[in-house]
Amino acid sequence: SFNLLYYAAFPQDCLKPMVRQLVISGSWPFVIIIFINFFIFVQLKVIGGNETKKIFFSRSLSATVIILYLVLPSVSNSIFDAIKCQSFKTNDIDNSSTSYLMSDYTVKCDVKKDETYRSIISVFWILFTVWPVLVPFFFILLLLSVRQHVQHNRISHTAESIQFLWRDYNASFMFWEVLDVIRKISLTGLIMFVDKEKGSTKLLRLVVAVTISLAYLSLLFIFRPYKRKSDLYFSFLSNLILTICFVLGICIQLCSRDDEMCDELIGSSVGSYYFASLLAVILTATMLGVIVILLVLQTITVSSVPTIELSSTKSRPNLELPVEYHYHLFLSHIWSSGQDKAHKIVRMLQLLVPGIKIWVDVDELKDMKELEQAVTKCAIFVLFYSEGYFGSKNCRRELYEAIEEDKTIILVYEGDDRVLKKIKNECFLHCTEGPGPSKILDAIFSTGPVLWLGGSMQAFLMESVKLLCLKIFCHMPYYKKSSNLLDAGLRVGTELGALSNTSPLRILYSNANSGAHSIAAEIKEMPNKGHIFVEEVESILVQSDCAPEGYTEKVIFLLYLNDETFCDGEDLQEVMKFVLKQNISIALVYEQDISKGGCPFSSILEHTPKELLDPPYMIYKSIAVPIYSIPEYRRVSLNTLLYDMGGRQLLTLSSFKSTIRSIAMYLKEVME
Repeated sequence: SFNLLYYAAFPQDCLKPMVRQLVISGSWPFVIIIFINFFIFVQLKVIGGNETKKIFFSRSLSATVIILYLVLPSVSNSIFDAIKCQSFKTNDIDNSSTSYLMSDYTVKCDVKKDETYRSIISVFWILFTVWPVLVPFFFILLLLSVRQHVQHNRISHTAESIQFLWRDYNASFMFWEVLDVIRKISLTGLIMFVDKEKGSTKLLRLVVAVTISLAYLSLLFIFRPYKRKSDLYFSFLSNLILTICFVLGICIQLCSRDDEMCDELIGSSVGSYYFASLLAVILTATMLGVIVILLVLQTITVSSVPTIELSSTKSRPNLELPVEYHYHLFLSHIWSSGQDKAHKIVRMLQLLVPGIKIWVDVDELKDMKELEQAVTKCAIFVLFYSEGYFGSKNCRRELYEAIEEDKTIILVYEGDDRVLKKIKNECFLHCTEGPGPSKILDAIFSTGPVLWLGGSMQAFLMESVKLLCLKIFCHMPYYKKSSNLLDAGLRVGTELGALSNTSPLRILYSNANSGAHSIAAEIKEMPNKGHIFVEEVESILVQSDCAPEGYTEKVIFLLYLNDETFCDGEDLQEVMKFVLKQNISIALVYEQDISKGGCPFSSILEHTPKELLDPPYMIYKSIAVPIYSIPEYRRVSLNTLLYDMGGRQLLTLSSFKSTIRSIAMYLKEVME
C-alpha cells in the first residue's frame, strides 16, 4: 500500500490538525507528478532533438497515468479513513450516543456542532471529487480518445503513452482496467458510506463487499476480457480469495456476537469462531502460495516461448498502424501449390510476432469481389511465390491492385536462383495485361526477395522469419520515422547466441576436398569460438607419429559437399577411409549456392563411391548442414556446424542480463 510510503514520509502525529493531514494525503501524488515531469523536461532539454515536444508529451502522460493508477486506491482509502467515525453510548436511559472521529477522538462527527469536523467534511468532498470521481473519469476520457486507434492497431502517441491501461485486454474490453479500479475503490472506500454510524461492527458492509466481489467474478467468467488466459486465471483466483475472506469475515462476526445464531447456522459457537478465523488465515496463505507457484511456472513457460525482439532495445516491435490500414500484411499466394507453405508463414509470424494482423483469403475472404478492397486495407503486400502463381487470375488481380495502390511488395520464395529466373519467365508469359511485366518485376524485386527456408532446420526457419520481419518492419510507417531502431537487426529469444567449444578443437580438412579449408577458416574466425586449430589431414597421413589419438584436442574432420566432391580421382576416397578407420568424427557441410557447385543431394550420392556408402564406413550417417551465401543464413550454418562440433552456448554477462530482463518484463506485465 502506498499509505505506508505516505505515513513514512509524514508521520500522523506531526500533521495535526486533521484537515492538514487530509489535504497532504490527497495532494502529495501531484507533487511527485510535477517533479517527475520537470525531470523529464530538463532531460529532454539537455538531449535536444526535433521532436522534443512529442516525446515530452508521451513520457509525461505515461508517467502521470502510471502514478495516478498506482496511488489511486491507497489515496482514496486515506481520504475515506479521514471521516471514519465511532459511536459511544452516552446515556443508557434514552440510548443516545455520540460519534467521534476515529483518527482524532477530540473531534465530534457532527457538522452542526463541531467546526473542525465541518472543515474536514468540506475538504473531504473536494478530494472525493478529485480522486474517486475525476481520476477514473480522466482514464475513461483518455481511453475514449484512443478507442479507434487501439481497435485497429493504428499509430497514436496517446495510445502508446497510456498502453498501461489497455494493452492486456481485448479491444472490446479496453475499459476493463477502469472497472477494476472502481471495484477496488468501492471495496476500500465507498463501502464506508454503508451504515456510517455503526457499519464497522455490523454485517451489512461485509454483505455488500461479498455482493460486489461475486458480481465482478461473474463478469470475469462471462466476458473473459484478458488477452492471455494466465491473466484471466490470476485475476479470477485473486478475486475468489478476496470473496472467500469476506464470507469468512461474516462467519467470524456471527460467531463473535451471537453464540446461538452461530450454533444454529454454522454448527457450534466458540469452535466455529476460531475455526473460521484459522481457515481465513490458512486459505489466504495457501491461495497466495498457489499464485506464486503458478506465476513462477508461467514465467518459465513464457520465457521459453520464442518472440521477435529488436536487438537495439530488447523490446517487442511496435505494430501500430495508420488510420487507413486495418491489417499489417496481405499474404498473396496460389492455393494449388502454395497454400500449406503460406499458412506456415502465417503461423510462424503470429507465433513470433504476437499481435500482427495478416489478411489471408481462407480466413478473411467472403466474396471474390472484395479482393482489391482487401489489398487497400493492408499496409504491406507479401507475395509468396510457388509454381503457377502468375497463371492465377485472382493472384494477378491482387498484385495489380498492390502496384496501383503503390504498396510495398515483398517477394518470398523457396529454392535457389533458378526459382528467381522462373519467376521472371512466368511473369512475362502471363502478365500481359495490367501494368505490364517489366513494371511488375521492378515492383516485386525493388525491396529484395526473401529466401524462405521453411522445410529446413529450426535455426534456418527462425532466421527466415527474422529476415522477413525485418523487411516488413523497415517498411512499416512507424519504423520509417525511426529506422535507426532496426539498424541492429532482430533477435529471437530461443536462438543460439555466441558459441564456444568447451575444449580445444582441431578441425581437419583434405586438399582433395576443394572448399573445405575456407569453411574451416571461417569457423576459426568466428567470435568467441574458443581455441580452434585447422590442419590438413594429409600431414597426418605422411607422419605416423602424428596420429589423431596423440592429440589432446577434440578432432573433427570437415567434409565439404558440392557437385565436384569425389569427382577428382580416388584421393578423397582414401582420405575418408583413413579418417573413418581412425574413428574421427565427421562434420558434413552441404553447399547450396549454384555458383559454388550447389546441387541436389541425389547428385552427390551418385558421385560418392559405393564403398563409402556401405558399412563399415557409411559416411552420411550424420546430417549435413546446408551452407548458404546469404550472410544471415551463412552465420546460422557456421553456428550450427560449431554446435555439432561440440560448441555450446556462451554464458556472457549480456546473455545473463537478457534472460533476467525477459523474466522481469514478463513479471512486470503480469503485475500490471
